Amino acid sequence: MKYSVLVIASSAENLSQALEAILNQTVSPDDYEIYVVSDGLNKNIESVAAEYKNKYPARFIQHIRARTTTPALIRNAGVKEARGEIIFFTNDDYIVPANWMEELLDGYRRYPDVAGVGGWHDINQRSGYFQRCTDAMDKRFGRGILDTEVKSDLYIFYPYPYIGAHLGNLSYKKSALNEFGSFDENMRSLRWTAEELNMRMLTPGRSFLHLPAKVQSIRRTSIKDSLYEHVNEGKDLYYLHLQRPQLISDINRGFLYVSLRLLAHAEISSFYIGYLLSTLARAWGRFLAKYRGRFTATETNLLLPKTFEILKRSGSKVNSVKTSITPYEKYLSPEKDKSEEFYSIVIPTYNRSEAIMGALKGAANQTIPPDRYEIIVIDDGSTDNTKEKILEFARRQPRHTIRYFHQQNSGPAKARNLGIKEARGEVIFFTDDDSRVPPDWIRTLLDGFRRYPRAAGVGGWIVPPEGETTKSATSRYLHFASFFSHPIVGSFIRSHEIISDDPLMFFGTFAYNTANICYKKNVLQKVSGFREDFRWPGSEDNDLGFRIARAGFPIVYIPFHVTHSKAMNLTDFYKLHFRRGANGYLLRTINYSVLEELRPGFTRNYGSLASFVSRLNGPEKFWAFLEWSSMNTGIIYMKNKLTQN
Repeated sequence: MKYSVLVIASSAENLSQALEAILNQTVSPDDYEIYVVSDGLNKNIESVAAEYKNKYPARFIQHIRARTTTPALIRNAGVKEARGEIIFFTNDDYIVPANWMEELLDGYRRYPDVAGVGGWHDINQRSGYFQRCTDAMDKRFGRGILDTEVKSDLYIFYPYPYIGAHLGNLSYKKSALNEFGSFDENMRSLRWTAEELNMRMLTPGRSFLHLPAKVQSIRRTSIKDSLYEHVNEGKDLYYLHLQRPQLISDINRGFLYVSLRLLAHAEISSFYIGYLLSTLARAWGRFLAKYRGRFTATETNLLLPKTFEILKRSGSKVNSVKTSITPYEKYLSPEKDKSEEFYSIVIPTYNRSEAIMGALKGAANQTIPPDRYEIIVIDDGSTDNTKEKILEFARRQPRHTIRYFHQQNSGPAKARNLGIKEARGEVIFFTDDDSRVPPDWIRTLLDGFRRYPRAAGVGGWIVPPEGETTKSATSRYLHFASFFSHPIVGSFIRSHEIISDDPLMFFGTFAYNTANICYKKNVLQKVSGFREDFRWPGSEDNDLGFRIARAGFPIVYIPFHVTHSKAMNLTDFYKLHFRRGANGYLLRTINYSVLEELRPGFTRNYGSLASFVSRLNGPEKFWAFLEWSSMNTGIIYMKNKLTQN
């Protein structure tokens, strides 16, 4: 027998409809067997199964009495009996389409390495209030995911919380289930029973394929049953947090955290009462799990995988983007290589005559020979003694080519474009006038091109000077926001190199920051450089990386950072994030149609309280709130300005 279908039944009410849909699959009837699995308490389920066995004597239909009510144990009882190489899971309250098995099997044919394939569901008009509330939340948080084909060997709950999470529309290779011990019998909720298995499979590097294929829900769930399920979710989340704190945050901890989450999603309007009650139910479940000791959990080591791939489907179009993650091992090609390539460093500056001296010293102190690169300084209309300082520094560095250009004050984007125009190097390096690059900066970034010749650019991020985070709250907060505000992404950003042509990567910590990035000049010319709509610093670098990825070029991030001070007073912090808010809104407005295609609703979420929950619950709550409020002031400013224009 090639395939097995497990129908998990808790009621006989809709079982006949579910079985009729499974019996009418486009897959050959000889290729699959059907098991109806129940806890044995409802005799009507056995009667329906027996009725269909007699009605279709040529088909294999078997009832399994699991003698348990937990979702994991019931499914494990079915897995034990199933003979198929691939096991399909659904429930008695779902109607699967006629091509359900065929569509999931097509995933295995296209990606032979995957351990499982699954999709999501649609609710019907008879659905209860809590079902409609949950559906609204799924659509809110799953925008651009539920209708996307995602192949992943990386378990990451955010931003992909729906991959392999639906027990009514799921399949696995039996060999994978046997290898990983099937479902964890400590789990009590439907959602997290599936999620937990995926964590165990994907963190060692197995793959799962999510398809935009849906089954139809036909049961109306009562308020009591819905709240009971949410309490179980709270218990399961706490259990999983104890087991895998690297993957699952303790999101229901503490009154402040729960209150912020409730406040953050207040705009859900008609379904807010349902969201509030479900959130409180999960918090209660967490309380019961922690203080009534349902189970004990031992923390497990997180084995980091390497790659995940996203395929975006829009009608007949398929836009394929790939992100690969590997542990970073710094290796530099020999200093005395035979390359004759010439490089350019571009540094824009404005009224920072003292700070730019540090940037110039770092740029002039590279380990590659001085005749292999030039330093280009673009003075963006400074009114201090910047010109004199730069020319004096150039005079003291006769072995280096240091070129100075002046323009009227027009912003860093236009200044860098002038640098691109004047640059003679095949690869152009960008840094800021208040950053200090290490001596092996050029060689380290160039080594990224050696490993990934197709890459259009290579870059890292910024870190504060040694000891600054212990003295400065702003530096401590901004460093946390870049590297620690999300446990999974943060762990990769700190220790792994990432190559990606996914445009959405350029809306978080990744390789695009113009304090620490280099691009091939021909690629910069193809995308016409920086967009000069950005007059202030910020987001012009996101926009460039976004457009390069949209053009099909991958970019490499490496955890190799330049020094950049983030110590500042209250006024400077406010000004920084006001401008970020304004430019970030401009970025999303300019690219609105593309972003909506890639991830619907992404632009509307910008600056929302919901997007700041993790930071507001971080170690520097005051600065997180100030960042949120100043960003939103900038967003309002840019909205008004765009309306006027």
